[in-house]
Amino acid sequence: MSKTSHLFRKVTTELAAGTDLQLDTAINNPQEGTAPTPNTNPTPAKATDEQIRSMSRQANRSQREEILKAQKFLHDWYGINYTPQLQGQGRQAIQQLEQTPAGAEFNRTFLQTFSNHHYRALFPSLACQVKRNIDHDGLERYCSGIVHAQTNQINDMREMLCKKFPSAISCQPQI
Repeated sequence: MSKTSHLFRKVTTELAAGTDLQLDTAINNPQEGTAPTPNTNPTPAKATDEQIRSMSRQANRSQREEILKAQKFLHDWYGINYTPQLQGQGRQAIQQLEQTPAGAEFNRTFLQTFSNHHYRALFPSLACQVKRNIDHDGLERYCSGIVHAQTNQINDMREMLCKKFPSAISCQPQI
């Protein structure tokens, strides 16, 4: 996964689930948002589907940890201090989501955008599995975990798209 992919996922999930400056202590509160990315303002939830909001909160929480883990690996293994920055394609997708009205249109656009992002983010992680130093077991486990999680999340989002917006995606099995 590219280093900027984690940041993209964090910001897009904040748009879907909404953010709060101070979170409720009850982790299962369906009205709870997520903590905003540093130097950003809180945002109201734009997703109206609770399943999408729940998935977004979960993805956001895991992204905070993944960013820290990736930064630690880069520092410990390669001596690199890195702060993720959004690149052009990610900025454009976030701008599209920001401009999409809340509700069903946002739900559909979010699922399409986020699943496509996950699909593109698979390639660096697959390359990491194949091109890594054969003795670097920690990196192989890290990349394999990303590939597994991304594939599952893509399938979950495609399933939601097929159920909620069947005209937005090909729901027929591919032969």
